[in-house]
Amino acid sequence: MKMNPKLIALGVIAFFVFLIATAPASIITGMVSRQAAVEFEAISGTVWHGQADKVVARGIVIGPVEWNLHPWYLLRGELAATLIIHNSAVTDDVSGSLWLAAGLPGVLKIRDADVSIDASWASTRAAIPIAARGKMLIKIDRLQIRRDTLPEISATVSWQNAGVSFPQNYGLGTYNIEIQHEPADKPERVVANISDQDSLLHITGQAQFNQSGQYELDIRLSADATAPADIARVLPLLGTPADDGSVHIQRNGLLSDFL
Repeated sequence: MKMNPKLIALGVIAFFVFLIATAPASIITGMVSRQAAVEFEAISGTVWHGQADKVVARGIVIGPVEWNLHPWYLLRGELAATLIIHNSAVTDDVSGSLWLAAGLPGVLKIRDADVSIDASWASTRAAIPIAARGKMLIKIDRLQIRRDTLPEISATVSWQNAGVSFPQNYGLGTYNIEIQHEPADKPERVVANISDQDSLLHITGQAQFNQSGQYELDIRLSADATAPADIARVLPLLGTPADDGSVHIQRNGLLSDFL
């Protein structure tokens, strides 16, 4: 009996689809580990929908992390996935979700990111001498990073219920940063507008950096009338107070000085 070539082809395709669909998640985590300094622990699931109980990158531990790959993007030469970061059983340091894609060498895309980070956890990882409190909410509408160019970005960072311990515990309020590239069609600089809301330490101003790695900082700080005296006493350490007690800080230089 003569076999139909179309049926044979469909059978072969179905076989390979089955293999890919049931391929273990360790295949994708192994690929990522070889390309970046990232380690995965307790991996389960498949390539398309998997989970790692713990993800370690440069000493930073998060997880469990769940992912869903989007196969249609493979036709465009991109590896795209939705990542979901769950709180661990004992902490709520980092949680949230984001869409992530990597395509041509040196191109990384992120969108629809909504991530919550514990401020105390973040300040510890950044080795900041002042213990921070509250939640940092990061929302990224769009971020595209290309090698040797400025990122294209539209994002907000909100430090809610902000507080510090230095040396006493102080509740400060809420601080917001809106981040955009300018101009919209071809980034020449990245600009961050800083503001506060119902805060004991008011901060307003702007920070920006350009393709050459030069930055400019222009902010004004002032203590609220209801702020503890300790907060007002800190301001003269940052600059010369104006008649109203506020301090205007202007700085510029190279980002590489901080890296």
